[in-house]
Amino acid sequence: MPRLYATDGKPFAQKVIHLRYFAGSSAQWLIAEADPASWVMFGWCDLGLGMPEWGYVSLHELAGLRLSVPYPAFAERDLYWSPRTFGECGV
Repeated sequence: MPRLYATDGKPFAQKVIHLRYFAGSSAQWLIAEADPASWVMFGWCDLGLGMPEWGYVSLHELAGLRLSVPYPAFAERDLYWSPRTFGECGV
């Protein structure tokens, strides 16, 4: 996976999404870059509230996340995810 800022300037649709995390039926994080020392990651975040955005998330914070809408859910890594471009993700 590229380090933070390694894909700056690349169109979002062409960024490769290496990891996917999800919580419940509507929240997901599609990760394109990461800093292996701090585990700060960059990617697309959608909490299912109609306001998805590109930004930064800490793996440590994501691991401790507990959502309560529509029911209690923990953030989990999608173990069946295979890398693909953001444009191929269908979001």
